[in-house]
Amino acid sequence: MTNPSTLTTISGVTLYEHPEFGDEFPCLVKVGGNFYDTSFYDPDEGDMEYVVEMIQEIKAGEGGHEPINFNQA
Repeated sequence: MTNPSTLTTISGVTLYEHPEFGDEFPCLVKVGGNFYDTSFYDPDEGDMEYVVEMIQEIKAGEGGHEPINFNQA
């Protein structure tokens, strides 16, 4: 498996590209060693409030966010 590529950092959050599907898959964030789908294909600074909330939910074990399994994505 190839690791996700770093795309950019917006509002202090680094976004990654899926290693197999590239820009045909939503951007990813890395939390606690796992990657998660942000639901955004081309997020801008206005979208980052949602992404930051999502990261906080993941860290708290809330929201039902599942890490990406690159072997099944």
